[in-house]
Amino acid sequence: MIVSIVFRFVCSHPLPRCATFEAIRWVESGVVACGIPRKLGVLVAGGYLAMAATGGTAEEPAASGTDGGGPLPAGVVVEDSIVRFAQEIDVPALESGALEELRTRQNESVQAGELIARQDASSLLIRKRSALLQRQAAQEQLSDDLDLQYAQAARAEANAELEANRGVYNEASGAVPLSLLRKLRLAVERAELEVARAEKKRRLAQIDVELRAADLDLIDNQLGRLEMTSPVTGVVLEAYAEPGEWVAAGDPVARVARLDRILIHALCSIERLPPEHCRNQVVTVIWSTQEGRRVLRGRVTSVDPELLGDGRYRLHAEVENRREGERWWLLPGTEVQMTVHPVQAVSPPTAADQASPAATKPANRPAAKQAERRTPSDRGNRLRAAGGFAPR
Repeated sequence: MIVSIVFRFVCSHPLPRCATFEAIRWVESGVVACGIPRKLGVLVAGGYLAMAATGGTAEEPAASGTDGGGPLPAGVVVEDSIVRFAQEIDVPALESGALEELRTRQNESVQAGELIARQDASSLLIRKRSALLQRQAAQEQLSDDLDLQYAQAARAEANAELEANRGVYNEASGAVPLSLLRKLRLAVERAELEVARAEKKRRLAQIDVELRAADLDLIDNQLGRLEMTSPVTGVVLEAYAEPGEWVAAGDPVARVARLDRILIHALCSIERLPPEHCRNQVVTVIWSTQEGRRVLRGRVTSVDPELLGDGRYRLHAEVENRREGERWWLLPGTEVQMTVHPVQAVSPPTAADQASPAATKPANRPAAKQAERRTPSDRGNRLRAAGGFAPR
């Protein structure tokens, strides 16, 4: 009975590796002091050593409300897990103006792209109506090709008259004076210039239509900048302005926090899990609710390059949150237990790894061999140079 109690205690209270052998000696001496045979004490101590050899790792316990993922390898439970928002964003006003409407209030849920607030757009709407009329007039002018048709008809008439008089002149020399032919050729050239001018006018009308369309796009863009939307899916933490207040460009209107993803900051001992085995590894997060225990999975996003004074380092993981109706599963501030599941198994340090560097430093074999080859006269010469004497 005593052996069972002692074994359960040491298995449920794992100690650091540096105290593993002391704990084994304590268990062994304790069971012997209770009158239990020494072999049984060694058996209990060996069971604790087998448990400690896993480095405090354990399989993930089953829990209700899991994320539905497949089985994971043994993991390392990290310490001091803190749940925080993945993002907290101040939604700014992009234009200066009076706030006309505030769609959401504090602590209300929002979706990415959902409208939060809108500024007064009456002046821009008037400008948009004017731009629409100007674009319509430009399109009417572009569709009017009467000038081009008239110039083309005049050119055809001038060409026909020139060809008729030239034929008469060729048949009967002197029947048509040369001055008339020159005048007709000039009339043809003038008609061609009229056609070119009409075509240029149509090209300018096309450019004018595109300019009016660009003005409309600019006004629509300004109207869009008067609407402030949520950049993430989450909750409105605070509204900084009310309808009717003047808001300058760049001033925040509301603060939105992301809830579809959650950040978890934790501490881990370098002895239990080295940082190189922690980066980009799968994590599981477990916490208790009134409905039971729930589990979410995520991944380690980064590891701080700086070690703390007690041999621990800080790691950061991102977990994909889940939603039931209007409630999110995991909220910032919840007490959770996070476990890192490294793909590569982490072996516990051996007794040689725990020894001091001086004890494990390899001997300088070339120097030792050189010392062995030194003769007694060499040692005496060194002693005389140091002010001592050589033994006879």
